[in-house]
Amino acid sequence: MIATFNINKKYSGNIFRSLIWRYRLRNLKVISLPNTWNDLTEFQLCLVAKILFTTTNVNDAINYLFIKFTKLNFFEMLFLKTEDLYTILTPPLKFIMEPISINNTLIPFLTTPMGNMYGPQTNFVGLSWQQFALAETCINEFDTTKKENLLDSLIAILYCTPQHPNWEKWSVGMGAEFQTKLEQHYKQLSLDKKQAIYLNYFGIKRKLIESKIFPNLYPIITAPTSNNKQSDNIDWHAISINLAGEKFGTLEELYNTPCFDVLKHIDMEIKYKKEND
Repeated sequence: MIATFNINKKYSGNIFRSLIWRYRLRNLKVISLPNTWNDLTEFQLCLVAKILFTTTNVNDAINYLFIKFTKLNFFEMLFLKTEDLYTILTPPLKFIMEPISINNTLIPFLTTPMGNMYGPQTNFVGLSWQQFALAETCINEFDTTKKENLLDSLIAILYCTPQHPNWEKWSVGMGAEFQTKLEQHYKQLSLDKKQAIYLNYFGIKRKLIESKIFPNLYPIITAPTSNNKQSDNIDWHAISINLAGEKFGTLEELYNTPCFDVLKHIDMEIKYKKEND
Protein backbone atom coordinates (compact mmCIF):
# COMPACT_ATOMS: atom_id res chain seq x y z
CA MET A 1 0.00 0.00 0.00
CA ILE A 2 1.41 3.40 -1.01
CA ALA A 3 1.68 5.90 1.86
CA THR A 4 0.34 9.27 0.68
CA PHE A 5 0.69 12.56 2.57
CA ASN A 6 -1.14 15.83 1.84
CA ILE A 7 1.69 18.15 2.80
CA ASN A 8 -0.27 21.35 2.08
CA LYS A 9 -2.83 20.54 4.76
CA LYS A 10 -0.61 21.79 7.59
CA TYR A 11 -0.73 25.35 6.25
CA SER A 12 -4.33 25.55 5.05
CA GLY A 13 -5.26 27.99 7.83
CA ASN A 14 -2.38 30.40 7.23
CA ILE A 15 -2.33 32.03 3.80
CA PHE A 16 1.18 33.49 4.19
CA ARG A 17 2.75 30.21 5.35
CA SER A 18 0.83 28.31 2.70
CA LEU A 19 2.24 30.59 -0.02
CA ILE A 20 5.79 30.01 1.27
CA TRP A 21 5.17 26.27 1.28
CA ARG A 22 3.90 26.30 -2.28
CA TYR A 23 6.86 28.39 -3.42
CA ARG A 24 9.44 26.17 -1.69
CA LEU A 25 7.95 22.90 -2.95
CA ARG A 26 7.08 24.06 -6.46
CA ASN A 27 3.33 23.68 -5.92
CA LEU A 28 3.81 20.06 -4.89
CA LYS A 29 0.72 19.03 -2.92
CA VAL A 30 1.14 15.31 -2.32
CA ILE A 31 4.14 13.10 -1.58
CA SER A 32 3.61 9.38 -2.16
CA LEU A 33 6.05 6.84 -0.78
CA PRO A 34 6.18 3.03 -0.97
CA ASN A 35 5.08 1.47 2.29
CA THR A 36 5.96 -2.19 1.64
CA TRP A 37 8.25 -4.17 -0.66
CA ASN A 38 5.26 -4.83 -2.94
CA ASP A 39 4.79 -1.09 -3.55
CA LEU A 40 8.20 -0.67 -5.17
CA THR A 41 8.68 -0.20 -8.89
CA GLU A 42 11.60 -1.89 -10.66
CA PHE A 43 13.49 1.43 -10.65
CA GLN A 44 12.87 1.93 -6.93
CA LEU A 45 14.03 -1.62 -6.16
CA CYS A 46 17.33 -0.79 -7.88
CA LEU A 47 17.72 2.26 -5.62
CA VAL A 48 16.94 0.16 -2.53
CA ALA A 49 19.45 -2.51 -3.60
CA LYS A 50 22.13 0.11 -4.17
CA ILE A 51 21.83 1.58 -0.68
CA LEU A 52 21.36 -1.76 1.14
CA PHE A 53 24.59 -3.12 -0.32
CA THR A 54 26.57 0.01 0.58
CA THR A 55 25.46 0.99 4.09
CA THR A 56 24.15 -0.62 7.27
CA ASN A 57 23.02 2.72 8.73
CA VAL A 58 19.21 2.81 8.70
CA ASN A 59 18.96 6.61 8.81
CA ASP A 60 21.43 7.05 5.95
CA ALA A 61 19.49 4.57 3.84
CA ILE A 62 16.14 6.19 4.55
CA ASN A 63 17.49 9.71 3.88
CA TYR A 64 18.93 8.59 0.55
CA LEU A 65 15.74 6.83 -0.55
CA PHE A 66 13.47 9.67 0.58
CA ILE A 67 15.40 12.14 -1.58
CA LYS A 68 15.47 9.76 -4.57
CA PHE A 69 11.79 8.77 -4.30
CA THR A 70 10.46 12.32 -3.84
CA LYS A 71 13.04 14.02 -6.12
CA LEU A 72 13.20 16.99 -3.75
CA ASN A 73 16.26 19.21 -3.90
CA PHE A 74 18.49 20.27 -1.00
CA PHE A 75 16.51 23.41 -0.13
CA GLU A 76 13.19 21.59 -0.26
CA MET A 77 14.56 18.91 2.06
CA LEU A 78 15.90 21.59 4.39
CA PHE A 79 12.47 23.21 4.50
CA LEU A 80 10.80 19.88 5.30
CA LYS A 81 13.20 19.32 8.21
CA THR A 82 12.80 22.90 9.46
CA GLU A 83 9.03 22.56 9.51
CA ASP A 84 9.27 19.19 11.33
CA LEU A 85 7.54 17.38 8.48
CA TYR A 86 10.43 15.07 7.63
CA THR A 87 9.86 12.88 10.71
CA ILE A 88 6.22 12.42 9.66
CA LEU A 89 7.04 11.46 6.08
CA THR A 90 9.91 8.99 6.49
CA PRO A 91 8.57 6.15 8.76
CA PRO A 92 6.91 4.23 5.86
CA LEU A 93 10.36 3.65 4.34
CA LYS A 94 11.50 1.61 7.34
CA PHE A 95 10.14 -1.49 5.60
CA ILE A 96 13.50 -1.73 3.78
CA MET A 97 15.05 -3.04 7.00
CA GLU A 98 12.71 -6.05 6.90
CA PRO A 99 13.60 -9.14 4.83
CA ILE A 100 12.19 -8.75 1.33
CA SER A 101 8.95 -10.58 0.60
CA ILE A 102 6.92 -9.83 -2.53
CA ASN A 103 3.60 -11.10 -3.87
CA ASN A 104 4.46 -10.49 -7.52
CA THR A 105 7.84 -10.26 -9.20
CA LEU A 106 9.15 -6.71 -9.49
CA ILE A 107 11.42 -7.60 -12.43
CA PRO A 108 9.37 -9.90 -14.71
CA PHE A 109 11.74 -9.77 -17.70
CA LEU A 110 15.00 -8.33 -19.06
CA THR A 111 15.45 -7.02 -22.59
CA THR A 112 18.30 -8.57 -24.59
CA PRO A 113 19.40 -8.61 -28.28
CA MET A 114 17.70 -12.03 -28.44
CA GLY A 115 14.40 -10.59 -27.23
CA ASN A 116 12.80 -10.35 -23.79
CA MET A 117 14.03 -12.99 -21.36
CA TYR A 118 11.58 -13.80 -18.57
CA GLY A 119 12.66 -14.60 -15.05
CA PRO A 120 10.92 -16.39 -12.16
CA GLN A 121 7.37 -15.26 -11.50
CA THR A 122 5.22 -15.63 -8.41
CA ASN A 123 5.57 -19.11 -6.81
CA PHE A 124 8.62 -19.68 -9.05
CA VAL A 125 6.39 -20.18 -12.09
CA GLY A 126 8.66 -20.39 -15.14
CA LEU A 127 11.67 -21.63 -13.17
CA SER A 128 12.95 -25.13 -13.98
CA TRP A 129 14.51 -27.39 -11.38
CA GLN A 130 17.90 -27.00 -13.04
CA GLN A 131 17.64 -23.21 -12.88
CA PHE A 132 16.70 -23.36 -9.20
CA ALA A 133 19.55 -25.73 -8.31
CA LEU A 134 22.13 -23.72 -10.27
CA ALA A 135 20.84 -20.40 -8.91
CA GLU A 136 21.04 -21.57 -5.30
CA THR A 137 24.57 -22.90 -5.84
CA CYS A 138 25.61 -19.61 -7.44
CA ILE A 139 24.12 -17.62 -4.56
CA ASN A 140 25.93 -19.73 -1.97
CA GLU A 141 29.22 -18.77 -3.61
CA PHE A 142 28.27 -15.11 -4.06
CA ASP A 143 27.34 -14.72 -0.39
CA THR A 144 30.84 -15.94 0.49
CA THR A 145 32.92 -14.11 -2.11
CA LYS A 146 30.73 -11.13 -3.19
CA LYS A 147 32.20 -11.40 -6.70
CA GLU A 148 30.14 -9.48 -9.25
CA ASN A 149 30.68 -12.05 -12.01
CA LEU A 150 28.61 -14.50 -9.94
CA LEU A 151 25.67 -12.11 -10.21
CA ASP A 152 26.14 -12.17 -14.00
CA SER A 153 25.96 -15.96 -13.91
CA LEU A 154 22.93 -15.87 -11.60
CA ILE A 155 21.02 -13.55 -13.91
CA ALA A 156 21.87 -15.66 -16.97
CA ILE A 157 20.52 -18.70 -15.09
CA LEU A 158 17.29 -16.99 -14.01
CA TYR A 159 16.51 -14.88 -17.07
CA CYS A 160 16.83 -17.26 -20.02
CA THR A 161 13.17 -17.99 -20.83
CA PRO A 162 12.29 -16.41 -24.19
CA GLN A 163 8.52 -16.50 -23.68
CA HIS A 164 6.21 -15.58 -20.85
CA PRO A 165 6.05 -18.62 -18.53
CA ASN A 166 2.88 -20.26 -17.31
CA TRP A 167 1.88 -23.65 -15.99
CA GLU A 168 0.99 -25.15 -19.37
CA LYS A 169 3.83 -24.06 -21.60
CA TRP A 170 7.24 -22.58 -20.99
CA SER A 171 10.76 -23.03 -22.28
CA VAL A 172 14.25 -22.63 -20.89
CA GLY A 173 17.33 -21.37 -22.83
CA MET A 174 19.00 -23.05 -25.75
CA GLY A 175 22.14 -24.63 -24.36
CA ALA A 176 25.56 -23.52 -23.14
CA GLU A 177 26.28 -21.20 -26.07
CA PHE A 178 23.02 -19.36 -25.52
CA GLN A 179 23.73 -19.04 -21.79
CA THR A 180 27.20 -17.64 -22.51
CA LYS A 181 25.73 -14.98 -24.82
CA LEU A 182 23.21 -14.01 -22.18
CA GLU A 183 25.86 -13.78 -19.48
CA GLN A 184 28.02 -11.53 -21.68
CA HIS A 185 25.04 -9.25 -22.25
CA TYR A 186 24.08 -9.16 -18.57
CA LYS A 187 27.61 -8.06 -17.65
CA GLN A 188 26.61 -4.66 -19.06
CA LEU A 189 23.86 -4.20 -16.47
CA SER A 190 24.55 -1.75 -13.67
CA LEU A 191 25.60 -3.25 -10.34
CA ASP A 192 22.49 -1.94 -8.59
CA LYS A 193 20.27 -3.62 -11.24
CA LYS A 194 22.10 -6.91 -10.65
CA GLN A 195 21.65 -6.54 -6.90
CA ALA A 196 17.97 -5.72 -7.41
CA ILE A 197 17.51 -8.97 -9.38
CA TYR A 198 19.21 -10.81 -6.49
CA LEU A 199 16.70 -9.25 -4.06
CA ASN A 200 13.76 -9.87 -6.38
CA TYR A 201 14.55 -13.60 -6.53
CA PHE A 202 14.56 -13.85 -2.76
CA GLY A 203 11.44 -11.76 -2.42
CA ILE A 204 9.65 -14.44 -4.45
CA LYS A 205 11.34 -17.22 -2.49
CA ARG A 206 10.48 -15.79 0.92
CA LYS A 207 6.84 -15.25 -0.05
CA LEU A 208 6.65 -18.85 -1.25
CA ILE A 209 8.02 -20.06 2.09
CA GLU A 210 5.72 -17.77 4.10
CA SER A 211 2.71 -19.15 2.21
CA LYS A 212 3.48 -22.55 3.85
CA ILE A 213 2.96 -24.44 0.59
CA PHE A 214 5.98 -26.55 1.59
CA PRO A 215 5.53 -26.89 5.39
CA ASN A 216 7.76 -29.96 5.67
CA LEU A 217 10.47 -28.54 3.45
CA TYR A 218 10.49 -25.17 5.24
CA PRO A 219 13.22 -26.10 7.77
CA ILE A 220 15.48 -27.04 4.84
CA ILE A 221 14.82 -24.08 2.57
CA THR A 222 15.11 -21.25 5.06
CA ALA A 223 13.41 -17.89 4.67
CA PRO A 224 16.10 -15.23 4.18
CA THR A 225 16.61 -13.09 7.30
CA SER A 226 19.01 -10.62 5.70
CA ASN A 227 18.65 -8.81 2.39
CA ASN A 228 22.34 -9.11 1.51
CA LYS A 229 22.93 -12.73 2.53
CA GLN A 230 20.44 -15.24 1.21
CA SER A 231 22.21 -18.59 0.86
CA ASP A 232 20.94 -21.90 2.27
CA ASN A 233 24.19 -23.88 1.85
CA ILE A 234 22.29 -26.91 0.56
CA ASP A 235 23.82 -29.30 -1.97
CA TRP A 236 21.00 -29.20 -4.51
CA HIS A 237 23.08 -31.13 -7.05
CA ALA A 238 23.31 -34.10 -4.67
CA ILE A 239 19.55 -33.91 -4.11
CA SER A 240 19.04 -33.92 -7.89
CA ILE A 241 21.17 -37.06 -8.26
CA ASN A 242 19.07 -38.81 -5.61
CA LEU A 243 15.81 -37.78 -7.30
CA ALA A 244 16.85 -38.88 -10.80
CA GLY A 245 15.22 -42.06 -12.01
CA GLU A 246 12.19 -41.67 -9.78
CA LYS A 247 8.95 -39.78 -10.46
CA PHE A 248 10.47 -37.21 -12.82
CA GLY A 249 12.49 -39.60 -14.98
CA THR A 250 16.11 -39.17 -15.98
CA LEU A 251 18.34 -36.43 -14.62
CA GLU A 252 17.78 -34.43 -17.81
CA GLU A 253 14.02 -34.80 -17.51
CA LEU A 254 14.20 -33.85 -13.84
CA TYR A 255 16.19 -30.71 -14.67
CA ASN A 256 13.49 -29.64 -17.14
CA THR A 257 10.68 -30.14 -14.62
CA PRO A 258 9.09 -27.00 -13.12
CA CYS A 259 10.84 -26.15 -9.87
CA PHE A 260 7.54 -25.87 -7.98
CA ASP A 261 6.61 -29.48 -8.84
CA VAL A 262 9.93 -30.85 -7.59
CA LEU A 263 9.82 -28.85 -4.36
CA LYS A 264 6.27 -30.07 -3.73
CA HIS A 265 7.39 -33.67 -4.34
CA ILE A 266 10.29 -33.31 -1.88
CA ASP A 267 7.93 -31.79 0.67
CA MET A 268 5.54 -34.76 0.37
CA GLU A 269 8.46 -37.23 0.63
CA ILE A 270 9.59 -35.58 3.87
CA LYS A 271 6.03 -35.72 5.23
CA TYR A 272 5.72 -39.42 4.31
CA LYS A 273 9.05 -40.19 5.97
CA LYS A 274 8.03 -38.39 9.16
CA GLU A 275 4.75 -40.27 9.35
CA ASN A 276 6.44 -43.65 8.88
CA ASP A 277 9.47 -43.21 11.15
